[in-house]
Amino acid sequence: MKNLIIYPSFLCPFSCQFCIHKDKLSSNDLLDLSNIDLILPSIIDKIDNIIISGGEPMNLNKSYFDNLINKLKTFNKPITIESYAYDIKNYRDDIEYNLSYDFMARSRAMEVWNNLLTFPKKFNLTITLSPLLFKYHPNNLLKKLSVLPNLKSVEFIPYFKNKNSEFDITKNDCLTTFNKLILSSKLNISFKLKNKEKIISKLLNNDIDDENIFMFPNGELKYQEFDGDILKYKNYTESSNLKLNYPENTYLYSDEILTWFKNNDN
Repeated sequence: MKNLIIYPSFLCPFSCQFCIHKDKLSSNDLLDLSNIDLILPSIIDKIDNIIISGGEPMNLNKSYFDNLINKLKTFNKPITIESYAYDIKNYRDDIEYNLSYDFMARSRAMEVWNNLLTFPKKFNLTITLSPLLFKYHPNNLLKKLSVLPNLKSVEFIPYFKNKNSEFDITKNDCLTTFNKLILSSKLNISFKLKNKEKIISKLLNNDIDDENIFMFPNGELKYQEFDGDILKYKNYTESSNLKLNYPENTYLYSDEILTWFKNNDN
């Protein structure tokens, strides 16, 4: 899938240890909506989905947020909001939601949990494997998530080092161990576990990796690539390789995990 990920603003009240935009969170830059009409027509045919991220999009001025959504809807592509849902004042029923929740690894976790419990429509949930999460057993996490009434799917995603944060969560093989426990979960859960779906797709030799183009608040287009094991942004051109070559030791769907899954899951 090819995604256009729009950062209308990097403003965010948090400073998460793993945030790749940590050096921009106090920036007042706001995407000029005229850039949408200038830039999207040239790339929209390459795009399957539009994702609005940040920063925190649900904390944008509501008038601006609605104008952004309404303008994007004219391009007839699915629109998804990525949000740590401590504030849902910008909620709209005509778009999709990929929310994040890392249990007590981030501040205001109880507010987010309450919003997840009462969220008005079906949503997907992403959980970043930050260092603080390793104190939990995956089965405990999955069991707790099962009480969320509108939860469609859950995906645990690896933490990748970046220029703003270089936590090493590969130490002592804890990441690999955690991934194996997630994939081997036998709980009767009420939602899809995307990790298993993706590993099965890879076993069937299906392509599971998205291709992403990023639009920054200043209108510039970027893509991502790794410099060693450090995730960085580069200026996008039509010849840019949008497929990320993931470091083997932090990639959830690595050959090691694939082999383990093939040998251990029924």
